[in-house]
Amino acid sequence: MMYEEERKALPTVALGVLAFQGAFLEHFRKLEQLASLVKDSVIVTVGLVRTAEALEDIHGLIIPGGESTTIGLFLKKNNFLERLSAWIKGGDSKPGGAVWGTCAGLILLSERIEGQKEGGQDFIGGLGVTCSRNRFGRQINSFEAKLSVKEGGLSFPVTASDDFLHSSSVDIQNHNECVGMFIRAPGIRSVDSVDVSVLATLTRGGEEEPVAVRQGRLMATTFHPELTDDLRWHLYFLKLVLNGLHPPVTLENFKY
Repeated sequence: MMYEEERKALPTVALGVLAFQGAFLEHFRKLEQLASLVKDSVIVTVGLVRTAEALEDIHGLIIPGGESTTIGLFLKKNNFLERLSAWIKGGDSKPGGAVWGTCAGLILLSERIEGQKEGGQDFIGGLGVTCSRNRFGRQINSFEAKLSVKEGGLSFPVTASDDFLHSSSVDIQNHNECVGMFIRAPGIRSVDSVDVSVLATLTRGGEEEPVAVRQGRLMATTFHPELTDDLRWHLYFLKLVLNGLHPPVTLENFKY
């Protein structure tokens, strides 16, 4: 049991979920669950982000799945695009923020977008990939699949409960695999920068296709980890945020 004085000495990190449209509540609940698990290592606060001004109070932001064109219009209308880009870059006195985009969030972070609606769409960019909207089909084509986690992906052991390995219709055998839930999902058509690391792939037709990527402080998944019982992707994002703090914070003593 940790005493109050010891808790006051713990580092604090603030995470936010863009809460305009899409699966933001699912991400919020996962982050709250994770915050409870790591409470003896770091104090994690979680909030819903609905204004550009709120970016100044957080270290990491999740852009949830939803309708990317709608979210893009909201970001532009509410002066989010420029503020968010500046927040990601940071400045001399403040490190840049980390962003994780899931599904529609991937589209908004991609540098190039195939299959845009007529008139195009507003997006953030910064992630050196070309994405394809609705690559995996419409809502009726939604599916679960086994994904292969690559080196540098979920590269930490799971030493407590393995319940999440058996919480899906997909047969997951080890910790180098995870479940991907694809709901009217975009795809990563190509990785266009050597700075982009592939974190996970989906095998289709005998070929591996990237479905999770990272470039610096940006990461994106075409699937929905927030709809599974597996917290590892949220933990990965938390570690990405913590590593970017000054000074960096580690979770060496934390076991999930």
